[in-house]
Amino acid sequence: MSLLDTVMTHLPIGSHQWECVASKHNENFPDKDWTGTSIRRKFAQLHKVKIPTGDPTCPAEVRYAKQVFPKIEERGDAS
Repeated sequence: MSLLDTVMTHLPIGSHQWECVASKHNENFPDKDWTGTSIRRKFAQLHKVKIPTGDPTCPAEVRYAKQVFPKIEERGDAS
């Protein structure tokens, strides 16, 4: 969730901004060595999860990623 909080704070739309997210995330978790590309890939993996019909359970991180993604798209459209 910390990763998604950082993505939500920065709403990255370019590779440089994804690297900034990675830098901030790595400050909180120095034992991890995330790159902007790996964080972008992880975020994409979370927001693209398809929830099966009839299954009301959805992991919190998937719900959060699905809430953040439209904000990133909106920011990209406004730029």
